[in-house]
Amino acid sequence: MRVLAAALLIGAVAVACSGSGGSGSGGAYVALGDSLSEGSGASDPATTAFVPLVHQALGDGFELINYGHAGDTSAEMFDHGHFDDAIEEIERRSLDGDDGNDVRLITLEIGGNDLLDIYFDLVVPGDCPSVIEALQREVCVNALNDALAGYRVNLAETLRRLIEAAPGTPIFLMTLYNPFSGLIDTYAALGEPRWKGRLCLRTSSHVYNQSLLATMIKRQGEARVEATVRNWVANQPVLINSDTKILEAIAAGQCDVGITNTYYLGRLLAKDPAFPVAPFWANQATTGTHVNISGAGVTAHAKNRAAAIKLLEFLSSPEAQQMFADSNFEYPANPQAAVSPVVARWGKFRQDDVNVAAAGEFQAAAVRLADRAGYK
Repeated sequence: MRVLAAALLIGAVAVACSGSGGSGSGGAYVALGDSLSEGSGASDPATTAFVPLVHQALGDGFELINYGHAGDTSAEMFDHGHFDDAIEEIERRSLDGDDGNDVRLITLEIGGNDLLDIYFDLVVPGDCPSVIEALQREVCVNALNDALAGYRVNLAETLRRLIEAAPGTPIFLMTLYNPFSGLIDTYAALGEPRWKGRLCLRTSSHVYNQSLLATMIKRQGEARVEATVRNWVANQPVLINSDTKILEAIAAGQCDVGITNTYYLGRLLAKDPAFPVAPFWANQATTGTHVNISGAGVTAHAKNRAAAIKLLEFLSSPEAQQMFADSNFEYPANPQAAVSPVVARWGKFRQDDVNVAAAGEFQAAAVRLADRAGYK
């Protein structure tokens, strides 16, 4: 038997529109930074992210040149060439003899991703579980100091070169924000209006979703679950009948959050450790995260009953369970088997301990509920 956790998956970065727009005689506005500058998380990256809003506030005649790139650290802004491109463009405009197209404003927003390695390497596994405890642990303090030291060097070099390329041009340095504030805490929270147009779900016909709704009905009753599903539907989710494709859609910026089984994320991270999606465990303060299981049994009239039982005994052994954990990144049902290192990075979570028989008992009710709520 294997355990499959159905976690909320959140895009660590999202791809948004960038480039030039709105040319005129007022000069140019250059934006540098990471996903915030690129537009990640905005309802419309081209109009409601902070860079296009600044551009709009400047009035007619300003050209926007956005070098924001999702996922960049202060070092990667150099390594990926975005900073050099910006410097080259600033200098080209300064030397072309046309004062009307000079860069008149620069915004710089960078550094949040410098701290993400600490989050995934030390916070998620539990080595630095809270600010209070982290400040008392040498490994946590050293990691933070190292990250800040690197950031200081990169920031100083960034500002030096910008000032050198555009002397006298206003440079607005944006302070860091908390990227983990306001995250989802429950499955029901996916129905909040802020996730409208930003949610990816499997179709209601998918057995994983039917199991999730069935256990929710067991816990909460049909009326409450139906209200939750109606709110999901009101947010106009993108329906994708594949866990892997949902994860890829989040990584590509098609949506910002979705529900999938975690082993699909494990597979993608094993192939690409930089895959920009992370799990978020829902309902940790209440019932715990929904868990699917895979199991097997022997029919009453099996012709090879003894052999079938031996097979099941082997599949539940530590050896076989370790195979499932290592090759398919599932949580083993046998406690003597260890989770894969890929999975271990996500840390521990509270599982919903509802009797899994409820998934079958209320499956028909879940299907009818989804139909009533308009969940296709």
